[in-house]
Amino acid sequence: MAETDIMEKETAQEELKKIKREKILDMIMSQTNYNEEEALEKLKLWNYNTIHVIKDYLNPNFMKNKKKSHKSFNQRMMCEIRNFCDRGQKMYNLQQEMAKNKQELIKNSIPVENKKIN
Repeated sequence: MAETDIMEKETAQEELKKIKREKILDMIMSQTNYNEEEALEKLKLWNYNTIHVIKDYLNPNFMKNKKKSHKSFNQRMMCEIRNFCDRGQKMYNLQQEMAKNKQELIKNSIPVENKKIN
């Protein structure tokens, strides 16, 4: 009797594994254009990690590390100060140019008004 219980548990576990595998394959096939054989091959390649299989389908180079600039704290601080000063200078130059254009516009509009009066 104990042997039959063990056999039933093993078959139940095998059925459960089969159902899970089919659901995983269905999910991968619905998210990608892989057929069942390709999906199973990719699953084995990625050790049954479904996220990696789908990411590999969307972007085959997703595991490659992006180059990061390794700047020291001082370099980052100086870069921010430089950017801050550059933004300030751009704003100042823009304001000066706008004031100059405004003065020219006023200067050019006064003679036109004087001509209308005369």
